[in-house]
Amino acid sequence: MATAPTSARASTGQILPPQRQRDPALRTYAGRPDLPLPWSRLEGDVVHWAATAYTQARERQQSLPSTTLIPRIIQYLSGSQWPARPTAYGNSRPVTNRMFRQYWELVSLLTDGRPEPQIKVWDNDEGYSEVQQLLHSLLELWGSTPHYHDSLQDIIGFGLLSHGVGKVQWNPSLAGGMGDVELCSINPLRFFKLGSGSPMSPIPECECLIETRPVTIEALRRRYGDVARQVRPDADVTAGALQPMRPSSVSSEQWSKFSPQMQQVLGVRGGLGGASDSLYPVVEERIFWLRDPARNETSRTIRVGPERANWSYLVEPGQPLFPRGRVFSIAGGHVMNDTCNPYFGDQNGGPGPYVEFLPLRTAWLTGSMSLTANLIGPQDILNRLMAGMLETIKAGLIPTIITPENAISRSDLDNLSTTISGGKIEYNALRSAGQAPRFREQPQFPQAALTYTSLLMREMDQTTGSAAIDAAAQKEQIPSHDTMELIQNSRSSMVRLMGRRLENFGSVVGQKVVHRMLQFYTLGHRTAILGDKGTSVWDFSPLYGSLMQKGMLPEKFVNKFQFSIRPGSALSFDKETRAQASVLLNRAGLLSNKNVIRSLNAAGANINEKQNEVELVQEAMQKLALAALGGQAAHSAGKERK
Repeated sequence: MATAPTSARASTGQILPPQRQRDPALRTYAGRPDLPLPWSRLEGDVVHWAATAYTQARERQQSLPSTTLIPRIIQYLSGSQWPARPTAYGNSRPVTNRMFRQYWELVSLLTDGRPEPQIKVWDNDEGYSEVQQLLHSLLELWGSTPHYHDSLQDIIGFGLLSHGVGKVQWNPSLAGGMGDVELCSINPLRFFKLGSGSPMSPIPECECLIETRPVTIEALRRRYGDVARQVRPDADVTAGALQPMRPSSVSSEQWSKFSPQMQQVLGVRGGLGGASDSLYPVVEERIFWLRDPARNETSRTIRVGPERANWSYLVEPGQPLFPRGRVFSIAGGHVMNDTCNPYFGDQNGGPGPYVEFLPLRTAWLTGSMSLTANLIGPQDILNRLMAGMLETIKAGLIPTIITPENAISRSDLDNLSTTISGGKIEYNALRSAGQAPRFREQPQFPQAALTYTSLLMREMDQTTGSAAIDAAAQKEQIPSHDTMELIQNSRSSMVRLMGRRLENFGSVVGQKVVHRMLQFYTLGHRTAILGDKGTSVWDFSPLYGSLMQKGMLPEKFVNKFQFSIRPGSALSFDKETRAQASVLLNRAGLLSNKNVIRSLNAAGANINEKQNEVELVQEAMQKLALAALGGQAAHSAGKERK
């Protein structure tokens, strides 16, 4: 069993530079107060452990199929679907990029829906019910931000390649410096797992999660202050930003076909030159989230985390130092931060704030199958069929001349064009032994190839369910509108399965977002968003301005609020069916008008209920006024006749 770096038992949870040393009794090795160590030795322990963990995690990930599949799939989606050898399949290498269309159609289907959140409280306390409604209002506004939709699209896009990784964190620089919760998309090639039975084991089963990202030295110093001033630019990372090196999992032919932007994304550290010429030198930051069973082995009470932070706590002698987990950041061979997991409630879902989206989860791989990777084989066959069809057409448009040797002079043969009609050819009958030059017989494209091409395209379209719609549109008798909607709503069972997986992902993400809101949304923050409606009874008792209750563990408080996504709400066509059913029930008198409007809003109609009621009243008054005027006119006309 791997052990955490020993310096975790030695300090308050943070590695500090020498000028900020604290009580020497806390700077001990392996819990021995009689053996103090210098800060450089303590930091060296953490750096060495982190380097070993990163190496092991990366070696495990390189054995996964997704490590090699993701670059190849991106290459196919970009249109580079033929080998790099120019003469491999002739001069013409056409691409019918069916994968491109299906990939973005699936992304569109999975992002069209508006998942409907449900927040429930375990008990019936009146104050908790008020907080429940408050969270509903905050979530509705938070879910309408562009950053959330962009990150969700990126996570779904990576999920269709192999698996998507999302990170729910508190960003203090958002909302004009007020801070806000954000959902970030993590490149799965820069995310590693360690301490589980398999590299693709679920996040809750892992002991350590590692995220890597290139950052500039300036950004690092803004975040960590004086601690980051000792970091020097990583020469190979900075040079790699200019000239990235090919990963070992990608062949040289595939690497040569990547665009420079894609090489920056998929490349590894390396390159030519140094960091001295870079205006903004770059260093790779590695963030480790792990479960650390270390205990306070000193005889003193230790504070873990910044003293003024709401996630800080005191650890009595003999108690665990990191009950919520531990997180530390390393850049340039130095520890930037080493503290506890700052987020409440994350210990049940893994050692960090990460959530995975597995659209096609399997039992035997303990991970997700790649949907787009299974389209590579049919796409290759389709490309070769289209290439053969194109070569057949070119053979008819630009025929090949076959002539005996020396029957036509070399200069005349070189200047002869087979695309000009009405040309004249003169040849030497004696030298050609009576054989005249002739055009090569035009090849006949097999009729079965056309049938096979249509079948292949139809099978690929079954992935997104568009094959049924195309088949209905090609019939002699056009189906009715209701029939087309029924066909469209049925879609593919695979799409519905991915929709359910997306709902599971959204439920876990939403649970973490609710935890962050309960932890970080102060009274001032909520009133800035909702005004007077952002207040709650818990803001005034027992701790002013906070929803947390004094005397209750924060983890216990946030876990009282359970978040979930209503089944079926992740896909838009399910909501359209529900909206149509609600209209029919309203006509039968079994459903109120307000419930019809709610169902239409869920389907994306975006109807303002209050404005709709005001307009209905105005229209009713206008109708009554017109009816009264009509009655008066009829009454006056009757009197005139008399």
